Amino acid sequence: MFIPRPETEALLEWATAQPLPQRAVIVDLCTGSGALAVALARHRPAARIIGLDDSEAALEYARRNAEGSNVELIRADVTTLGLRPDLDRRVDLVIANPPYVPDNATVEPEVAQHDPRHAVFGGPDGMAVIAHVVRLAGRWLRPGGLLAVEHDDTTSGLTVEFISSTGLFETIVARKDLAGRPRFVTAGRRETS
Repeated sequence: MFIPRPETEALLEWATAQPLPQRAVIVDLCTGSGALAVALARHRPAARIIGLDDSEAALEYARRNAEGSNVELIRADVTTLGLRPDLDRRVDLVIANPPYVPDNATVEPEVAQHDPRHAVFGGPDGMAVIAHVVRLAGRWLRPGGLLAVEHDDTTSGLTVEFISSTGLFETIVARKDLAGRPRFVTAGRRETS
């Protein structure tokens, strides 16, 4: 299971500052330990919060972390076509910290030694899982719903370009982490399409 890093705090701060409905539906893709989902549940106790991950080991940690919260945890692979059609156009916020490090990148020793490879690396350019996250968000978000996806600090431009290329999003903004590095992109679901 991937260990959450401080770089993700800016993503969480952005998400908690958004004006969502009181009973919002929020989906945390690639939830891992459930840290984002649980933090969002604390900020939005009336929301329906769903955390998805393909790793049963990660979900075991997430279940312990989410105990006593309103977080629903589901084992699912975000690369599965047609995943969860019951969520189509019903979600207010999709947030994701997917595997995004390019395959050939050198990572810190603590990451290399402790984090599962499939929770860290996202294909040759780091975009393999991000592309699936964006497509799912395009299906699941209601018009006006929001997407926030974390990325490698070298792939901000690629992430913005991919989100834009779908034609499903507007107000696409590259954002920085607390250290000032490019870290995540946010976007709003267009009213049509």
